[in-house]
Formats: sequence, structure tokens, C-alpha cells
Amino acid sequence: MTFKDDQLIKILWGCVSLEKSFEHSPYSVSSRDLETLRLHERFKSNLLERYS
Repeated sequence: MTFKDDQLIKILWGCVSLEKSFEHSPYSVSSRDLETLRLHERFKSNLLERYS
């Protein structure tokens, strides 16, 4: 699995361990992981807007 595949899965399904890492120690999360979290939140928001 490539990095892009892994990131896409995390964007669509989320990643609890990544979210917990960010909550526990936000400065230890890489910029790529921050982008993944941001895109996941954006994806969830778009879904909620569309189906609300």
C-alpha cells in the first residue's frame, strides 16, 4: 500500500490513533498527518451538510 492509499483510507474512514496522538501531543504530529486530519474533518462536514 502506498502512502497515498493509506492517506485516502484515513481521510475517508478516520484514524482514531492519529486523532488521539493529536489530542495528547499536537506538536508531535507531522504536517502530513495534520493535513490528513484536516481533510477527514472536511469530508465529514461535507457529508453532514449534504445529508442534513
